[in-house]
Amino acid sequence: MASQPDKLNEIQNEIDTISEAGKLSLNNIPKLEYLERFITEVMRIAPIAHTHARQVKAGFEYENCKFRAGDILLLSVFGFNHDPDIWKEPDEFYPERFANKALLSSLFPFGLGQHTCPGKYLAYQDILIVLVSLLQKFNIKAIAPINLDPCSSLLLEPSKEQVIELIAR
Repeated sequence: MASQPDKLNEIQNEIDTISEAGKLSLNNIPKLEYLERFITEVMRIAPIAHTHARQVKAGFEYENCKFRAGDILLLSVFGFNHDPDIWKEPDEFYPERFANKALLSSLFPFGLGQHTCPGKYLAYQDILIVLVSLLQKFNIKAIAPINLDPCSSLLLEPSKEQVIELIAR
């Protein structure tokens, strides 16, 4: 958000508009459409879990590649989320793309199907509530240029420390 001050301002305006007397009820959280699009775009462009591992249950062949039962497949969430055949301008941060709800089916930051993370709804609600609480009270300002070039370890993380300042609103 520190690298996107115009989008931060739009999110704060949305929160302020939906809030009643400075408080946002849990019933109004689904009305925060732009904040939800922003979070979804963050999960698309920089997923925390950049790969999902799956074990092949029954052998099969795909595009001249043979997969045997027991083989381990690593699915690149990062690669899939940056595929230009699926995403227009995949390396651009553009939350507005998720005004098209159909794109949500092409995103799997928490896995898919029977392998979906059981805590995904709780995690998502926690993200929303924490961000709303923070953004109602503070502006976020970058102290140094934001550099979000990814570094792959067990999880995907920025390659350099990011320094921000929280300023009371």
